[in-house]
Amino acid sequence: MKNPKTATVKTPMGQYKGLDLGGVHAFKGIRYAYPISKNQRFAAPRVIEESSKLINATRFSKVAPQPGIRIYKCGEDCLSLNIWKKANSKGSRPVFFFVHGGTYIRGSGSDALYDGRFLAETYDIVVVTINYRLGILGFLDFSSYDSHWVPNPGIHDIIAALKWTYSNIAYFGGHANNITIAGESAGGTLVSMLPVIESTHPYFSKLILFSGLPTSILSKTESQARTKSFLETLNLSAPDQISALSLKHLIASSSTFMKKSNLGSGSFQPSVDHVLISEPPISLLAKGHGKPIPMLIGSTQDELSVIEHPLLKHHWDFSPALQEGLSLENEAFIRKIQSLYNDYYGAKLGRIQFFSDILFKSAGLFYGQAASSKSPVWFYRLDYRPSRMDMTRLGAFHSSQLPLIFGNLKKGLGKAMFGLSRKLDEPKSIAGSMQEDIVRFMENGVLPWQQATPSLQESKIYNDKIQYQPMIPNKLYALLKQTDYYKRTQDHTYAEKRHQLAKKK
Repeated sequence: MKNPKTATVKTPMGQYKGLDLGGVHAFKGIRYAYPISKNQRFAAPRVIEESSKLINATRFSKVAPQPGIRIYKCGEDCLSLNIWKKANSKGSRPVFFFVHGGTYIRGSGSDALYDGRFLAETYDIVVVTINYRLGILGFLDFSSYDSHWVPNPGIHDIIAALKWTYSNIAYFGGHANNITIAGESAGGTLVSMLPVIESTHPYFSKLILFSGLPTSILSKTESQARTKSFLETLNLSAPDQISALSLKHLIASSSTFMKKSNLGSGSFQPSVDHVLISEPPISLLAKGHGKPIPMLIGSTQDELSVIEHPLLKHHWDFSPALQEGLSLENEAFIRKIQSLYNDYYGAKLGRIQFFSDILFKSAGLFYGQAASSKSPVWFYRLDYRPSRMDMTRLGAFHSSQLPLIFGNLKKGLGKAMFGLSRKLDEPKSIAGSMQEDIVRFMENGVLPWQQATPSLQESKIYNDKIQYQPMIPNKLYALLKQTDYYKRTQDHTYAEKRHQLAKKK
């Protein structure tokens, strides 16, 4: 682009020079914290100081170190955020603060899939996407080795980005007291923890979970064991050696651990750390704790169809997590549930729907129903299966809602889903319905369908025809709520109690 038009915004943190894209102004790669230095790799983010400098915000920062990305695109100067705002907007507008997914090891806020231009221009909202530390740097707990290091550095990053947004978004046309925190997949899991972290409560007013996994959180003991296993697997005697690793070797060690640990996509996870989080969020919400805010929670119908796809099942390797979870259940009871799923959906879809329900949909339901005694909660489900996805038997697969949410039907994943389609009337209509509900929710905190209760899970179903029905058929969901998995989400000490009882026997 030759001599692009620019737009400037003056804030206490500096004067930012962004891009004037016509109807939208974009500000990219804004630091919310200083770059991570080698001796600060596991420390809390260092907050940016006020400045009077002119800061270039016309290009994205490097992405957090991660496998699968060319080394020159990664960097430890990655703690940045991106902002899109309507050019001629007046007044203070709702803010969409989005945390990307990627199984805690991949992704960035600069992915074309999350480009906020369409949402900002069409609905006059302010869109914020962020980077945060991933993998080893973000979700291994080395805090017992050095008092300056923190558990869950990735969550500390998200909180720092949220605080920066709250303090500065008014200069970009956003309403600081109307920030909706949202996340998809791993990003949804991380966002689900914020309402039970009291220090974050002033900085947001609503929450949206897109296919989040608020059940996928390690205990402190499990997290420390994971860290120890990592050091042993890589033949490292102390975390100091990781601080000394080059970026290239750091990324390679992530891949090595994922292969040798046999944990796949579950190798790196957030944990109960007793610093930010005292118990898993569902357990706390069930006890009436947490910030009472409006919540919109949902999933796709065929979340785990990816495990059947030869090219995608390695990228989203949920098998270890599924097998580990099912191993804790009564085998005869699980066979009974699986048999009912096969009867309900047919043998071909029964396995996919069972795994999709027990890993993703039920996690959102457990979270939303636990919160519903204090917070207004609405559920949704995306059932739409573009013809290309039906041909590949992926259907409404994990993350397929993202192109519709952001309106990017020809970018990133949207290009793969709709790139061959000559007519986009149907997906545009469904996308419009989802976007309008999201924006209505951001503006008013209210949606025009039945709220969730501890016993009701009525959901809006987005498809070629809008319907309203339970997220999971009631007969099947009733059985899922009889699992040890469900009981552990309501009482984080349940597994330990069962272990002690077994020892006595």
